[in-house]
Amino acid sequence: MSFRSIKLPLFSVLLLWLLAAIPLTAMAQSDGASTEAKPRIVAVNDTHDFGEVAEGAKVTHTFTIRNEGDAELRIIGAKGT
Repeated sequence: MSFRSIKLPLFSVLLLWLLAAIPLTAMAQSDGASTEAKPRIVAVNDTHDFGEVAEGAKVTHTFTIRNEGDAELRIIGAKGT
Protein backbone atom coordinates (compact mmCIF):
# COMPACT_ATOMS: atom_id res chain seq x y z
CA MET A 1 0.00 0.00 0.00
CA SER A 2 1.41 3.40 -0.92
CA PHE A 3 0.48 6.82 0.32
CA ARG A 4 0.60 9.93 -1.77
CA SER A 5 0.88 13.34 -0.29
CA ILE A 6 -1.71 15.83 -1.42
CA LYS A 7 -0.70 19.44 -1.66
CA LEU A 8 -3.50 21.96 -1.16
CA PRO A 9 -3.12 25.68 -1.45
CA LEU A 10 -3.27 27.49 1.89
CA PHE A 11 -6.53 29.16 0.85
CA SER A 12 -8.20 25.78 0.33
CA VAL A 13 -7.08 24.55 3.73
CA LEU A 14 -8.38 27.66 5.45
CA LEU A 15 -11.67 27.46 3.56
CA LEU A 16 -12.18 23.82 4.58
CA TRP A 17 -11.36 24.66 8.20
CA LEU A 18 -13.83 27.58 8.17
CA LEU A 19 -16.62 25.45 6.67
CA ALA A 20 -16.06 22.82 9.35
CA ALA A 21 -16.04 25.41 12.16
CA ILE A 22 -19.31 27.17 11.24
CA PRO A 23 -21.67 24.38 12.40
CA LEU A 24 -19.70 24.00 15.63
CA THR A 25 -20.08 27.68 16.54
CA ALA A 26 -23.78 27.59 15.67
CA MET A 27 -24.32 24.62 17.98
CA ALA A 28 -22.44 26.35 20.78
CA GLN A 29 -24.59 29.47 20.48
CA SER A 30 -27.96 27.71 20.25
CA ASP A 31 -27.83 25.72 23.48
CA GLY A 32 -30.54 27.97 24.99
CA ALA A 33 -28.71 28.22 28.30
CA SER A 34 -27.84 31.90 27.93
CA THR A 35 -28.62 33.82 31.09
CA GLU A 36 -27.40 37.17 29.80
CA ALA A 37 -29.85 39.96 30.61
CA LYS A 38 -31.14 41.70 27.49
CA PRO A 39 -33.53 44.57 26.80
CA ARG A 40 -36.60 43.92 24.65
CA ILE A 41 -38.36 46.88 23.07
CA VAL A 42 -42.12 46.56 22.54
CA ALA A 43 -44.37 49.12 20.87
CA VAL A 44 -47.94 49.24 22.15
CA ASN A 45 -49.14 50.34 18.69
CA ASP A 46 -46.51 50.47 15.99
CA THR A 47 -48.67 52.23 13.37
CA HIS A 48 -51.06 55.18 13.33
CA ASP A 49 -53.41 56.31 10.57
CA PHE A 50 -54.02 60.06 10.53
CA GLY A 51 -56.73 59.68 7.93
CA GLU A 52 -57.18 62.64 5.60
CA VAL A 53 -55.06 65.62 6.57
CA ALA A 54 -55.34 69.05 4.99
CA GLU A 55 -52.22 70.22 3.20
CA GLY A 56 -50.01 72.22 5.53
CA ALA A 57 -51.75 70.95 8.69
CA LYS A 58 -49.48 69.76 11.48
CA VAL A 59 -50.37 66.47 13.08
CA THR A 60 -48.76 64.59 15.94
CA HIS A 61 -49.05 61.21 17.56
CA THR A 62 -47.26 59.75 20.55
CA PHE A 63 -46.08 56.17 20.27
CA THR A 64 -45.74 54.31 23.55
CA ILE A 65 -42.87 51.89 23.85
CA ARG A 66 -41.77 49.86 26.82
CA ASN A 67 -38.97 47.58 27.83
CA GLU A 68 -40.15 44.04 28.52
CA GLY A 69 -36.62 42.73 28.87
CA ASP A 70 -34.54 42.30 31.97
CA ALA A 71 -31.81 44.84 31.19
CA GLU A 72 -31.75 48.59 30.67
CA LEU A 73 -33.13 49.72 27.30
CA ARG A 74 -31.16 52.65 25.92
CA ILE A 75 -32.53 54.46 22.88
CA ILE A 76 -29.66 56.35 21.31
CA GLY A 77 -31.66 57.95 18.48
CA ALA A 78 -34.91 57.70 16.59
CA LYS A 79 -35.97 58.70 13.09
CA GLY A 80 -39.30 58.70 11.32
CA THR A 81 -39.89 57.63 7.75
